[in-house]
Amino acid sequence: MKEIVELLKDEIKYFKKLKSAIGNIHGHIHSLAVKAAQIHLAGKYSEAKTWQVSEKYGGGIDIIGISDNGKMIVAAEVKTTARSEKETLGSQQRSKIRNDIDKLLEIDAEHKYLFIIDNKNRKAIEAILKSNQGTDIDLVNIFEC
Repeated sequence: MKEIVELLKDEIKYFKKLKSAIGNIHGHIHSLAVKAAQIHLAGKYSEAKTWQVSEKYGGGIDIIGISDNGKMIVAAEVKTTARSEKETLGSQQRSKIRNDIDKLLEIDAEHKYLFIIDNKNRKAIEAILKSNQGTDIDLVNIFEC
């Protein structure tokens, strides 16, 4: 019995070390995806001379590109939601995606983007976008840029 408890303790120690090594993996993924999306957009919209980039996970608009005269050229949100094959988007995930879409709809930018990192979510996100009639938001998988 004592040997089993010691094995369980060893497993707990192992997973504590693994958790510490990984840290805030969702934040890291989001930060990297925001950087990749911003670089893609900067190459596409040379008229945007100033870029405001929020790598903070769960913050405001992730990327804003502004021209020299202060006109907002591009605004983008980056969704790093990933799910397994068998799961669907949960209600909390759908709510967060809707919030990001609402933020993009409210902002006065010529071009609006929603970047994703996983095509498993594409159909669900496309359905959410379609439910907002008249949206001019382009959905782009960062791995297809």
